[in-house]
Amino acid sequence: MKNNINSIEESLEAVQRASKMRQSRFWALSIIWVVVVVVAILFFINLLNKFEQNRISILQNSERLENVTMRLEIMTKENKELFRRLIDLEEYYYSQLGETEKKDKVQDIARRELSRQYITPGQKQFLESETKTFVDSNRFEYWYLEALSKDAPTAVEYLNNAIRLNPGMEAAYCARGRAYKTLKDYKKAIDDYSRALELNSNSVSSLAERSFAYFKYSYDKNLSAVQEKDALENALKDAENAVKMSPDYWVPHHYLGFIYLKMKEFNKAEEEWGKAADLNIGLESTAGSLENLGLVYLWQQNWQKAKENCLNVSSVYEDLAWNWCFLFISADKLNDKKLAIEAKGRWDKIKTEDDIEVLKLYLPVELHRYL
Repeated sequence: MKNNINSIEESLEAVQRASKMRQSRFWALSIIWVVVVVVAILFFINLLNKFEQNRISILQNSERLENVTMRLEIMTKENKELFRRLIDLEEYYYSQLGETEKKDKVQDIARRELSRQYITPGQKQFLESETKTFVDSNRFEYWYLEALSKDAPTAVEYLNNAIRLNPGMEAAYCARGRAYKTLKDYKKAIDDYSRALELNSNSVSSLAERSFAYFKYSYDKNLSAVQEKDALENALKDAENAVKMSPDYWVPHHYLGFIYLKMKEFNKAEEEWGKAADLNIGLESTAGSLENLGLVYLWQQNWQKAKENCLNVSSVYEDLAWNWCFLFISADKLNDKKLAIEAKGRWDKIKTEDDIEVLKLYLPVELHRYL
C-alpha cells in the first residue's frame, strides 16, 4: 500500500515537473516571439525612416539641381550681357584715349566702370579677379578717369578739375563734350569738341561727336531758319570728313543716317545706317542702326518693309524701345491687330519720356499719336 502511494506521488511530481517545463518553454517561446516581433517592428520602422530620408534627400537634391541650373542659366545671360557691355565700353575708351601709352589701360578702365554699375557681387568679384585695380597717383588722371564712370553733371564737375590741371588733353574735352551732350547742352558740347579738334585735328571721334552735337543743336527752337540750316550743314560736313578720315569707323555713318533723315534724303539715310550696322561689332549698337531703318520706312509709308525690319531687329535684340514703337505703327497700319497690341504693350512698358521727346523730332507729325 505504501509503495502504491509513493508511486502515485512520484507520478504527480513527474506530471508537475512536466507541466512546469511546458510552462517554462511556453514563456520562453513567448518572450522570444515578442523579442522577434519587436525587433522586426523596429527594423521596419528604421527602414521606413531611411526610405523617407532618402525620398526627402532626392527631392532636395532635385530642387538644388533645378536651382543650380536656373542660376547657371541666369549667370550665362548675365555674363553675355556683361561681356557685351565690356566690349562696347572698350570700344568707346579706345576712341577716347587716343594716346598710344593709354591704350594698355583701356580694359582696366572699362572693367572699373562696369564694377560701379548694376552688376551682381559675383560678377564684380569676377571683374576684379580679371584685372588689377586701376590706381594712379596723378591727380589729373584721377579726375579724368573718375569722371568717365559718373553721371553727367558730376562728370562735368570732375572734368572741369581735370582740364584745369591739364588744359592740353584732347580726350578730356571730348569726354566733357559727351557729358554736355547728355545734358542736352549742345552748344557747350560743340565748343568742347571744337577745342578737342584744335588740340588734335586727327581725332575722328571728336569730329564725329561734334557732327552729332551740331545735328541735335539744329533742333533748338530758338534758332532761326538760317541758323538751323547752318547747324545741319556743319553736322553733314563733320560727319562726311570723319568718314573720309576713317571709312571703317561705324559711328559717323550712324550719325549721317540721322542727318540725311532730317534732310529727307531717305535712300542715303538707309545706306548709311546699313553701313554702320555692317561695320559695328557691338550687338546693341548694331541693332540700333538697323532699328533706325524703321524711321526711313515709316517716312516712306512702306508699312510692310517697316514691319519686316522690326521683326528682324527684335529677333536679334528685344529691348529696343523704338523698334517696338515702329512695329506698333506698321502693324496697325497693316491692320495686323494682334501684332499691334503685342507691340504696343512692349512699347508702353519700356518707353521713357526721353524716347517720346526724341521720336517727336524724328517721326512724321501724323504718327505722333502712336507715341
